[in-house]
Amino acid sequence: MVGILLANEEKGDDEGRGNVYARAMHDLTKIATKPVDENAEQAGGLAQVHALNCLKDMFKNSKLGKRSEAHVPEALGLAANCLSSEM
Repeated sequence: MVGILLANEEKGDDEGRGNVYARAMHDLTKIATKPVDENAEQAGGLAQVHALNCLKDMFKNSKLGKRSEAHVPEALGLAANCLSSEM
């Protein structure tokens, strides 16, 4: 995910870049907040965990810093909610 966003950062169209980043944040947040399917957890793959890892990497990457700033409150809220997860 970060590779795609970084490749998109190098394009010249600022509107398109912002929209792709915002769309990624929205979609990953939506996946991360879905209820956990116990069957998927037993099979060894949780989409929620993968989405949270992608979000974490997006915030850790310095080249995406300006795009990430606006989403910090949303990400902190998501992280706090995930701390109370039963899984």
